[in-house]
This record gives sequence, C-alpha cells and structure tokens, in this order.
Amino acid sequence: MSATEEIIASWTPVIVRGATYQKTLSITDEDGDPVSYSSAQIDVIPNDAAAFSWTQASGNFTFVSTGVYSLTLTPAEATALVWSSGTYHLNVVESSGAVNPCLISGLIFCEDC
Repeated sequence: MSATEEIIASWTPVIVRGATYQKTLSITDEDGDPVSYSSAQIDVIPNDAAAFSWTQASGNFTFVSTGVYSLTLTPAEATALVWSSGTYHLNVVESSGAVNPCLISGLIFCEDC
C-alpha cells in the first residue's frame, strides 16, 4: 500500500489551498476483496459555499482499478476553494444499478498552510 492509499471505514480530507491534493481510496468488502462500482463521485456540501461534485467526468475523481479510485486536485483547483469546512458523501452506483448516495460520509476541510 502506498503512502497516499489507505483502507477506509471513514475519511476526513484536509485540503491545503495552493497545494496538490492526491488521495487513493481502496474500497473493499469485509473479506478484503475489491468492490466493483459502475460509477462513483464525491459530493461536497461546504458550510459557506455552493455544493459541488468531484466526478469521473471532471477528471478529479478517477477510476484506477476495481475498487480503487483517485481524488486529485491541482494547486490551482485547491486555491479556488473558498470554503473552510463542510461535509461530503461518496456516492456510488453498484454493478446491479442500485444507487448508494452515502457509501462513506464525513467532514471535509480546506485550509491555508
């Protein structure tokens, strides 16, 4: 497992404005086998700004391999974040077509150095 990859039951991202943010998320079942989804995105609800999503289409949340996704923000994208805290939901569509809008939910922060 790399330094930017972790097995998560919960996750609290902290994004630093002006810095590259990269995190690899591995999603496995209780036996440690990767879970396949037909799509996934991260929905962000800042406390003091409009809600938005990091998606595969936007290129910020990308499929790496079965059960493995990467969230990447460039320094310019991180600098453009004007909010300081909020919540997020990892929204997935399972292979069966079932939508799970809150596979993982938690707090998210954006800060200056």
